[in-house]
Amino acid sequence: MRASLKKKKKRKKKTLHILRLSGFSRDFSLPTLSPPLSRIKYASHHRTGSAWCVYPTYDYTHCLCDSLEDVTHSLCTKEFQSRRSSYYWLCNAVGAYCPVQWEYGRLNVNYTVVSKRKIARLISAGE
Repeated sequence: MRASLKKKKKRKKKTLHILRLSGFSRDFSLPTLSPPLSRIKYASHHRTGSAWCVYPTYDYTHCLCDSLEDVTHSLCTKEFQSRRSSYYWLCNAVGAYCPVQWEYGRLNVNYTVVSKRKIARLISAGE
């Protein structure tokens, strides 16, 4: 009996579960039909170790982080256009401020900082 429990534990650590928000949209595109909210992975993480097993997905955190950070316009590349309905729906369902989401075609812009991390670093440094 102990051997079978160990096997189940080993199997459990390798499995990945996905928590989805099923059927909230009437759109028939796959990302909006049942967007993933979080991944549940029973494995050690390189930063947190085994303290957490639930990892929220970008679809779930993008709109909430933008709302909490008082972002006025969220700029995304065109591949996120199909996720706009879930972005607005989730903000409204939680009752949070809903930033405007704009999609753009990716351009190569020279001599301009467009990375969110680099811009945040410049702002915090006071430049």
